[in-house]
Amino acid sequence: MAMIEYVRKTPDGQIEVGSDGTLGRYEEPLSRYLNRLAYRRLTTFTGAVEAARRQYGIRIRTPIYLGDDVFFLPLCGFRSSGCLLVNHFAIVCVSRTGEGGIVIRFRSGMILLAPSYAILERQRALAERMLARLNDRRER
Repeated sequence: MAMIEYVRKTPDGQIEVGSDGTLGRYEEPLSRYLNRLAYRRLTTFTGAVEAARRQYGIRIRTPIYLGDDVFFLPLCGFRSSGCLLVNHFAIVCVSRTGEGGIVIRFRSGMILLAPSYAILERQRALAERMLARLNDRRER
């Protein structure tokens, strides 16, 4: 299966998916697309979010772990018209732009401009904490 790099809501209600250096557009709600990904792990998008919220005490912008190849970091709220989810596992490097935004480079070479360095770094730190806890549980 192709590595999903990011998912973004578009103003016209579609979703844009960056995957292995290519862009795809889908005419379906974001929640339906995320549910299809979550079903592979026998859960739902809402179930994955609620579990992370309860387990880690997260209240906003909850990272979504959907398997060994998909761990979405929301840079905007899920209900936001400009919702952007970046796959933690696909990120190679992040650099700041002069205007306060960031440039995210993915494994495929694709580049994405995003709004906030502080939010992404906070999300990445939270993701690392969640992954460490998941790995501890697997070793037991």
